[in-house]
Amino acid sequence: PVICGSTINNIGTGEILETVSKYLQPRYNDSKNKFKGQIFKTMVDPFIGKMSYLKVTQGKVSKDTEVFNINKSVKDKIYNLYTMRNNELLEVESAECGDIVILTKTSSLQTGDTISLDKDGDALEDLGLPKPQIYYAVVPKNKGDEDKVAVALNKIAEEDPTIVWYRNSETKQALV
Repeated sequence: PVICGSTINNIGTGEILETVSKYLQPRYNDSKNKFKGQIFKTMVDPFIGKMSYLKVTQGKVSKDTEVFNINKSVKDKIYNLYTMRNNELLEVESAECGDIVILTKTSSLQTGDTISLDKDGDALEDLGLPKPQIYYAVVPKNKGDEDKVAVALNKIAEEDPTIVWYRNSETKQALV
């Protein structure tokens, strides 16, 4: 279908939403099985700490629930569930299949991890992030700041898995 519209005059927005809901089936709509979800983004906020964005792919999850990180084979606890509205975290009691929620205070979760109530479950399909095509050398201004640069690069790589860094043993440089 072809739909015309104008963002300036707010024409066609309703028609686009109706067409999308009519012709596209949701990828995850299995609400009868046990909870399973995937972390698709990780951020570190200076005040809140580590925030993991979770897409619920099946079932339902509520706060104060123990889950199993299938990728790392460790248990973790979901203390609170949040949703984001206007750059503000709003606490919610539960999330159902298809919802996107934010988890805080979970140390073991990283982007791409699958969490579930069932520890024997299968991990969801990998996010398929692109591999780096070019590397740049990162050199600190002062000789003693190599450790500070490494800590900063680890934080950046944890938030964005498309950024990869390593120390080249031949040139003794950190390559990003």
